[in-house]
Amino acid sequence: MAGVRINNTIFSWTSCIFLFDLIAYKKIQALDFEDKREGEIVYGAQLDGTPLGQTEGKYMPSPLTVTMLKDEFYQKLAPQLAAKGVGSLGDAESNFLAQYIEPVPGAIPMVVAATGLKLRGIKDSHQEGTGALTVELTFQPLLITRNGLPLWSLVRSALDIAA
Repeated sequence: MAGVRINNTIFSWTSCIFLFDLIAYKKIQALDFEDKREGEIVYGAQLDGTPLGQTEGKYMPSPLTVTMLKDEFYQKLAPQLAAKGVGSLGDAESNFLAQYIEPVPGAIPMVVAATGLKLRGIKDSHQEGTGALTVELTFQPLLITRNGLPLWSLVRSALDIAA
């Protein structure tokens, strides 16, 4: 997809807007996520030893890791999750959006959506120095899309709905 660039500006960290359940969070310092569609190459009695094809496999979203300032987690996100999880941070299911956009006329945003998130890990780190205290959060999403486009098969999804 071609986008409009003003002064040849390319997305950077200052292009990012992060939201949990449509509430903006500005103190996020790192984000890491990945999804895969794992299939298997299938062989048969081919004389040349080449594959016959491959299976469709399974869609597998890896954990989404967010590093944020400790105060924003404990004062803002933790209470939000606890309210949704009836007191438990791990019972809450939430959604996450990362939007990348340059604030100029005609800019086309890129949006990553991770849905069905459950908090699976909290790592607090402390060390002497001048740096801000952070917390690393590990969420397990069910689905990740990029600009609404999935890695899994939409054709197969449609067949599943029709069945």
